[in-house]
Amino acid sequence: MKWKDWLNGGTENKKLQILLVIIVAAIALVYLSGSWVSPQPTTQAQSVAPNQAERELQTLETSLQSKIAGALQKIAGVGQVSVAVTLSSGPRSEFGANQTHSKTIQEETPSEGGKRVSTQTNDNSQMVLAGIQSGSSTQPVKIVELSPQISGVLVVAQGARDPYVLERIQKSVQTLLGVPASKIRVEPMESGGK
Repeated sequence: MKWKDWLNGGTENKKLQILLVIIVAAIALVYLSGSWVSPQPTTQAQSVAPNQAERELQTLETSLQSKIAGALQKIAGVGQVSVAVTLSSGPRSEFGANQTHSKTIQEETPSEGGKRVSTQTNDNSQMVLAGIQSGSSTQPVKIVELSPQISGVLVVAQGARDPYVLERIQKSVQTLLGVPASKIRVEPMESGGK
């Protein structure tokens, strides 16, 4: 039996033809609706323009460097210190969001026979805002403030030639920044200079 003969065939093929059309339409509907796409994350991270984010990251690095250098110079035997801190990301804030999810399934049984199932899914996310008591303005509700991620720290110090001082510098930086020793490098400073 050829396709052309089958399509132009009599009433015995009509039910099969209708079923084939319904299956093709259902496959096309699923493909076009994009229902295979995964849902978006439930938290919204603070977004900052790339240039502004880079400037803020550099400002934070400079601030950390000066604070660490100031603290280390006060340790006996350390002497002059130069500190370099590299951050892989700056601080991030995650804000609260009201999430709603609804799913409607509708089943139909047409008079021709068979069964038709329609599924509709709705996802909605809205940022949670809170008013300030002294004014009428609102601000997003901050759920979590994430600390900057430190890639590495380099400390160059005059007193780093002494193993005891070197260990104290290492431990101090670990304590100040909360980073493992593997991310900290301490080197002796060239004699006579910064």
